[in-house]
Amino acid sequence: MDALLGETSRPHADLDLVVSADDLPAVRAALANAGFHRILRDWLPTALAVADETGREVDLHPVAPTPDGGGDQRQPDGGTFHYPPPVAGTIGGRPVRCVDARTQVLCHLGYEPTIKDRSDMGRLARLGITLPEPYRANAGEAAEWDGPGGEHRVKFADLIEAQLRRLNERFLAVAAVGTRDRVLDTGCGTGQSTRDAARAAVEGIVVGVDLSEAMLALARQLSAEQGLRNVSFLRADAQTHEFPAASFDLCVSRFGSMFFDDPVAAFTNIGRALRPGARLVLLVWQDRDHNEWSTAIRSALGGPVPAPPLTGPNPFSLADPVVAEGILTEAGFVDFATVDVREPVFYGRNTEIAYDFALGFPSTRDLLAGLDAPTTALERLRATLAAHDTGDGVSFDSRAWVITARRALDTQG
Repeated sequence: MDALLGETSRPHADLDLVVSADDLPAVRAALANAGFHRILRDWLPTALAVADETGREVDLHPVAPTPDGGGDQRQPDGGTFHYPPPVAGTIGGRPVRCVDARTQVLCHLGYEPTIKDRSDMGRLARLGITLPEPYRANAGEAAEWDGPGGEHRVKFADLIEAQLRRLNERFLAVAAVGTRDRVLDTGCGTGQSTRDAARAAVEGIVVGVDLSEAMLALARQLSAEQGLRNVSFLRADAQTHEFPAASFDLCVSRFGSMFFDDPVAAFTNIGRALRPGARLVLLVWQDRDHNEWSTAIRSALGGPVPAPPLTGPNPFSLADPVVAEGILTEAGFVDFATVDVREPVFYGRNTEIAYDFALGFPSTRDLLAGLDAPTTALERLRATLAAHDTGDGVSFDSRAWVITARRALDTQG
């Protein structure tokens, strides 16, 4: 996958090599000379996995060459799997031959995908291929949040907490976490909302869920440093993960619930994890036009005016209360209500910090990617941020909803 994309997407535990069956003895000898003596799995003639003393692993996939330039791999059931001719890729700037995107997806079928699998396939989807059903749910979001989006939030974790401080206070007041509550925090990011809930639920438990391993690693670290023993974190997709049924009293989500491919399916799944009558409390953005942080930055970067309508997973997907209520009602929730919240959001103590922060937003990256000459747009962005520097830092107006609902008492399983 990395060879196709020309980038290192994440740390890898192994290297997969497709080799001619005739060349397998020579390849094994070369790997042994390089220190790969230990055989981990001998599934020949289908596959062979070897490792060195440090744990680095190479998985060999022998094939019989075919006239089209590809190869057929024998399968345990006696059939064959066909690898088409290799395509061009790069690793570390060096050209290599690699397996095409469609075939890589086929190699990841036939079992329950892991979060890493979904993230990897989401990245391959950037090459224009259509993903099969097991990988369609939130594949793009997994690639973003377990990739550049998550890395950006880890880098600016402290700033993000300062950015959302006033909104967070309003959110926590409505959430009103109880001393003995069992709390599920979906889209928890680096875990500030999870830790806030854990400090309130001193006799309960709190579970934070997110797609980003990098953000969860920081969340675990900070929770341990703060001595919170009633909190845990789970890398999972809240839309599809099988949570224990009826095991939580409260689900909270601070700006983490707007990015589901299928929001009805997602909230239905979350509802199954809540006991009947349990509360749901979501902090979501109001319409984009009510959020200066979005309109000002978009305008500075030359985004179309008026902005095109947003569809699918995006920060404003739950901005319309009528739409949000319809989704939650269909998912088995009742007693829908909203609280209107208007507070400034903080982008950094000076223009330079705010500039670096804004450059990492997915929307900023998308807009810049469509520009032939982004220099002028970046100058406008810097000027816009400077114009919002109050002397106490860069701030923008924002508006959000705190949405509340309850799982219906007669909801089944």
